Amino acid sequence: ARLYESMGEERSGKKEFPVEIRKETEEEKQLAKDDELPLIEKTLKHLRSQVTTHKVHALKELTEACKQGGLQRTVDEMLPVLDGILNDEQGEYVRNTTIENVVDLAVYLLKLSEAAAANCVKQKILPGLYKLFRDKSSAVTFSATAAVCAIIPHLQQDDMKPVIYPFIASLANDEEDQQRAQALELIKSSASIFGAALCTELLVPHFVRLAADPSYETRKEVACCIGSVCTVLGPEQTVKQLLPLFTKLVADEIWSVRQACAEAIVDVASQCVKADNYWLLDDFEHLLSDQSRWVRTSTFKNLGTFIFMHSNKEKVQSLVERYLAMATCVSGEAKFWDSDVRLFCAYEFPGVLQAMGKERWPELKPIYLKLVSDYQWKVRRSLAFSLHEVALLIGTEAAESCLAETFELFMQDLDEVKIGVITHLAVFLQVLSPETRLKYLGLIKELLEDPNWRVRKLLTKQMSLFNKTFDTADSRTTLCALFLGLLADPVASVRKAACKIIGEVFCVFAQVHSEDFAKLEDTVLEFSTHKQFTYRQLCYLIDLRFIANKLFFLSIACRFVLACEGMHGKIEQHEFEQKFLPPLLKLHTDPVPNVKVFVARFLSKHIDALSANAPVDVAKAALQELQKDSDPDVILMCSMR
Repeated sequence: ARLYESMGEERSGKKEFPVEIRKETEEEKQLAKDDELPLIEKTLKHLRSQVTTHKVHALKELTEACKQGGLQRTVDEMLPVLDGILNDEQGEYVRNTTIENVVDLAVYLLKLSEAAAANCVKQKILPGLYKLFRDKSSAVTFSATAAVCAIIPHLQQDDMKPVIYPFIASLANDEEDQQRAQALELIKSSASIFGAALCTELLVPHFVRLAADPSYETRKEVACCIGSVCTVLGPEQTVKQLLPLFTKLVADEIWSVRQACAEAIVDVASQCVKADNYWLLDDFEHLLSDQSRWVRTSTFKNLGTFIFMHSNKEKVQSLVERYLAMATCVSGEAKFWDSDVRLFCAYEFPGVLQAMGKERWPELKPIYLKLVSDYQWKVRRSLAFSLHEVALLIGTEAAESCLAETFELFMQDLDEVKIGVITHLAVFLQVLSPETRLKYLGLIKELLEDPNWRVRKLLTKQMSLFNKTFDTADSRTTLCALFLGLLADPVASVRKAACKIIGEVFCVFAQVHSEDFAKLEDTVLEFSTHKQFTYRQLCYLIDLRFIANKLFFLSIACRFVLACEGMHGKIEQHEFEQKFLPPLLKLHTDPVPNVKVFVARFLSKHIDALSANAPVDVAKAALQELQKDSDPDVILMCSMR
């Protein structure tokens, strides 16, 4: 059918184009009718339907439908329908969708803390998912395994032995390689819930046996899981039961097994070191010299961390030499060096420096400067993000002589590198001497005018630290003006960031510079009476404008409420209640609903914390009025404690 505009060409003067009107399908008509049914009825009806789209749509509302239908209907009606879907081998897509949504249902039932609901999960849902571990479809098998692993953390320790362990034991003894691998996935997910005692009694025997499995995929899975199991067992049992089998896996004939060991070795070593056992140093050296490039690369990733963990042993010197060689190599110098290795070296540099101590900074300095000028921007980016950490480790004198130039180079680098320095700029400046810091005050002002709003937001989050870093009156006056400008930033995300720290900024100025504190205080108070609702609503935002060479503070008054929330708990309570609470309470009758929404939220959260000297009766009366407001959003905020 075609529908034409009633106005013809002679009336509009323009040619009218036909609009296609699509007829509603029977399926869509039926869905519209079903929407009138209670959610539980509609969901059950659609799950029983032969139309795939009906089932998929219903599955997305599964948990909510069960909430409304109640536990009894869930057990009696919903679960049998779900079981039928999961056993339908013709509907792989629907079965996968069912598995994904059954996880949410199971978690909801377990959180009810009712025996009947928990039994529903343990006796119905988990066994149903376990059947799918042997499904013909690998996608279904993968989804079922992931689903059980997601449900396990919500179970109680008392459930592990009777409910989960039988699954693990059955899978671990299965003839199929895939089933044994699934057993290890369940062990990894459940070890922490089993606890050390049960893990030692029930899981470790299977774990030890599977470590010698003829299938390399199973042995690889053991290496992937061993870190989680070590964390649960603790130092003594790790050294006694798992260290010997891990050493055997390190020497496995299959490179992917050894690579898994390289990725897990830090977790295993963390437990061994606690037991004063350093056997893994030899294993680590072995992996560093592995014939497989992939094994070496995975090992080098953990080299810095490994050095830090073993920083009290002289034997670690050989690893330090490896690290130095890794940092100074040029791609192609040796067959095993990879460009990513220098990225790992840059990432691990602060840990290595901390392990070696600042007295060995002269030894590491050439390596650091070489990495700073690396042609890969990812290497420079990693160092930019850790510049403040290096400065803290080597101290003020070395930082000013060695890192100032590096800092300036990074600030002229790509945005991806530059952002790393900016993220921790305040901490870096605090390491420098007061005289040197002042040189960078202009840089902060320049960065706050950067067209990239993300840069401005990063600096906004550090404004309270900047106020503590610069201790002269002139510098704090400059920072006060800059902060007021951030409150009026054109990007909402920047303004909100400023709001969150307004209390901290107030505290700094209140203690050390009363003149600037008065400016901030007066500005925030102006929020509550501004004629524009956006000013009253977004209470912590201030528009800083220069008109006729005078500085005017134009508050975005709707921002006043949010400014109050940012200050609450940060400044003295009596000061807040005397100066800021009265104008805040007046806004509860504001004609703009958005303003009342913020007032309602503030009062519902903080009214119980008001002191006896505050206008408590006025606040309670204001909240009661807001609870009767005609706007549903205002009423909703009144109940959000």
